[in-house]
Amino acid sequence: MKVREFAASQLGNELQQQSALRGGTQEMLSASTTSHATVVPEFGLIDFPFLFNTSEQADALATGKFGKAMLATLPSKNLIGLGYWSLGFRNVTNGTRPITKLEDFAGLKLRVIPNPVYLESFGAFKANPVPDGFR
Repeated sequence: MKVREFAASQLGNELQQQSALRGGTQEMLSASTTSHATVVPEFGLIDFPFLFNTSEQADALATGKFGKAMLATLPSKNLIGLGYWSLGFRNVTNGTRPITKLEDFAGLKLRVIPNPVYLESFGAFKANPVPDGFR
């Protein structure tokens, strides 16, 4: 197999590439669960902030029954999932103040992945989430 890499979103953002993949004009994509949630909303469950305490917990979910069931939903959407890859744990950073407790989110403008889980979660934390594509 020969694979040609197009780095730095040369073929568009994840959602554009996913559309091209589903339409047959792109052959492969290394996507996040966030973009899969646009076609299978249940993928958004994996994106809940603070869901896992350890990488082992996340790996167990991805390789277990739930993760396999999620991959099984993709062929009906013209996608084939080969597995999962880790983006690591997300950190919240800002230039305003340290975040040590839930109340520290109040009023902060935060760039978040443009999916409903992140927008609604950080909105519930009283932050001002602004959708910004994965880079």
